[in-house]
Amino acid sequence: MKVRPPKSRGGFSFGELVVKVTVLIALVVTVSLRSESARGRSNADKILWLVRTLRSACAEYHTDTGEYAWEYSKKAARNRMLSAIQNLKGWDGPYIDEPFTPGSSNPFGKVHLYDDIAANGWLTGFDTDGNTVIDVYGEGNMLWLEGVGEFAAKRLDDALDAGLPGPWAESGVVRYGASDRDCLILIYH
Repeated sequence: MKVRPPKSRGGFSFGELVVKVTVLIALVVTVSLRSESARGRSNADKILWLVRTLRSACAEYHTDTGEYAWEYSKKAARNRMLSAIQNLKGWDGPYIDEPFTPGSSNPFGKVHLYDDIAANGWLTGFDTDGNTVIDVYGEGNMLWLEGVGEFAAKRLDDALDAGLPGPWAESGVVRYGASDRDCLILIYH
């Protein structure tokens, strides 16, 4: 005697339901991953725009004053050399339109521009050609970005250090620490 499954009364059998739920979950995961990837690309593009803007602003500031600028997010005017009026000989700014703000200047978190490549002793310098030798150190402008995800940091590295030998997070003008999610970018020297 053959046993037939009960007839459906407008609903789904258990097997059909499992298949449909599995397909739905797969679609949600795919859309979520694509959304995260698109958000990472968009955020990296914002930072690339900031890097290009800062390179020009830092070069102008250095030409005008003979010094390297610093610009700290959420700080007083004396700590915003590019965006706030300064009484420094040769200063002809502002060099950027607005001060740094977390979430705007850096979509991930805090952002600071240092006038020293070592910036509080975080690193000795940059290996800009990927040969494992530090070739840029001392005075210069280095950008610190807090909370940058690895996807965005890798995208920044691909745009700024394309084709350099060595580990992507340690060579070139982009340095990345996955454990603390800090991204350091050489801006001007």
